[in-house]
Amino acid sequence: MSEVVNPLYGLDPKGIRDWNEEYNVVKDFPMNNTAARAQRDRAIQKIYNDFLIAATEGAIAMVKGNLTALNPNEPLKSQVYVYNYIFFSYAIDVMDSFKDLTS
Repeated sequence: MSEVVNPLYGLDPKGIRDWNEEYNVVKDFPMNNTAARAQRDRAIQKIYNDFLIAATEGAIAMVKGNLTALNPNEPLKSQVYVYNYIFFSYAIDVMDSFKDLTS
């Protein structure tokens, strides 16, 4: 059975998430009393956990080949992917790239 790449794979059913915007809005919540600080901390933790889940799912999907590359004509290690509005790419091992700069 062949796997079909779904172009909507990785979209959050809750809607489009701008992780940076969400974090910055919550980070600016007031901390003038204990209740407000607790609410802010819970909101930051929620965003962090949601991002961590999305990033883990995206990395697994990329390695399994379930995502379509944004640049499919490039070599595999140079391809870039998006999952739930998070960009992914393979790490490039650049051993000895700074060897000539050391003594």
